Amino acid sequence: MPRDDLSIDFVKKMAPSIEAQDPAVILEEFIHRMANLPEEVRFIQDEIAHKDRSYHDCIKTIEECDNKIQRWIRSNGSHNQNPREAQLRETIKENITIAEKLADEKVSLAQRAQTLYDKHLRYLDIQIKQLADRGEPGFTDPDELPSLIRPSAANNTNASVKILPVPPITSPYLFIRTGLSCRKHDIKSKST
Repeated sequence: MPRDDLSIDFVKKMAPSIEAQDPAVILEEFIHRMANLPEEVRFIQDEIAHKDRSYHDCIKTIEECDNKIQRWIRSNGSHNQNPREAQLRETIKENITIAEKLADEKVSLAQRAQTLYDKHLRYLDIQIKQLADRGEPGFTDPDELPSLIRPSAANNTNASVKILPVPPITSPYLFIRTGLSCRKHDIKSKST
């Protein structure tokens, strides 16, 4: 007959499944995790640079088409219709769409690089927090260690640096995208 008084009391006193790591082991593991980060960031930067070159090619094409339209207007006057203006406007619209797509992809790649960096930094921050929670020497004052996951006096940045908002950009391309004309008599007639 089995005995009911044979309970497993020592389970409550067992060490946690994740063993507490020494700061040197944590640092070594962090360095190992970060070993590939420069190549990953370099790859993302190369992708951004490639998209940036394509973006500037689109902007160059837009400016060339716009210059052709403006040159026609200067030489022939705005009262004469440019036979190639519709084709040039269509090329401008297509390149603006492509440029916007490329810009969005560049932002997405930059956010991916930031997420990648933050993932590694967050891992180290969690490990440092665990060391501080255990009271390891050198990690007892949380205000001298900056952190992403807990409030700290070291998180404060320079308060004298002020970031100003960027005003909206008005450009002649806005007229092209919205179907408005840049010609003086068209603008005057639409405003009256």
